[in-house]
Amino acid sequence: MRCRVVVLLGAVCGVTALALGPAALGAGAAMPDRRQMSVSERAPEKNRLTTAPVLPKAFAGGRIYCLKDDPSDWNWYDGAPVGRHDGFIDVRLICAGFYKPDASKLDNLEREYACGVAGVVCSPSQLAFTPGEGLLVVTAVMDGSVSMVLEPGFQARFSVAVDLGGDPSTKSRATPSTPNLYSDGMNGVWELDSEVPAGSGLVSFADDRREANEFIETKARYWLHGRSFIAVIPVSELDGIQAIRFADTFGVQGAGGDPAQNNSDVAPGGKDGPFPTLGVECLQGKLKALKEAGKCKKVIAYDLR
Repeated sequence: MRCRVVVLLGAVCGVTALALGPAALGAGAAMPDRRQMSVSERAPEKNRLTTAPVLPKAFAGGRIYCLKDDPSDWNWYDGAPVGRHDGFIDVRLICAGFYKPDASKLDNLEREYACGVAGVVCSPSQLAFTPGEGLLVVTAVMDGSVSMVLEPGFQARFSVAVDLGGDPSTKSRATPSTPNLYSDGMNGVWELDSEVPAGSGLVSFADDRREANEFIETKARYWLHGRSFIAVIPVSELDGIQAIRFADTFGVQGAGGDPAQNNSDVAPGGKDGPFPTLGVECLQGKLKALKEAGKCKKVIAYDLR
């Protein structure tokens, strides 16, 4: 593997998982079919969503838990004002849920979202999901359409940061010089990242920092479709998971530390850190009891049909 430096994450190793030719942002690759999330409303009218995320049909019958994110809250890790304001980086919704597809649904998932299918990004070894294995699905909805195709000279990053518990010393920490660090309090990152040079492809990697910043071989798969980013991560890779947070970044390649040429967003969050998380306890039902106990107050549950 080749290694490179990525802002906020340190050394990153990866192999191109999906070759993409240079094209204007927004051209997009052909995508497999998606199922839009239908609403089984358990929230007041003011909390309802005007646009629901799209998810693989294999998860129909499950439930997903969502938090709205503030509009126009682009930020940068060092707190400096950003020079770009890209709608497809402005996160409006973050959702997550745990699923254990039966054999039929898993077969459909593997067939419709197989590694190598247009728009699907897998790890270099293209590992298959294990039958009977639980899956964490994370999806973020942005204010504008996202593309799998990057214009030459630009780079993008879509990250699921995870608190895996364990030794607090293994977790990233915000500092006075990095107040908006999206991985603050987290010790795992599952990420879809543009390759260098920009336009040559996207890479998938996972970093479990509990073991000396170890890059693991992941089965996770990622899709960018319309306004949505979707990640499916095996629960077996997330032992000890406590909470998640999503972040995305887009800007000029070679100017990774220059906020004047970049922008990013963190969800759940706001314009500035410290940022909250979406706790695992909020993804396992019993929301009414949790809300009565003062937890998961803004989380909205939706059924998938």
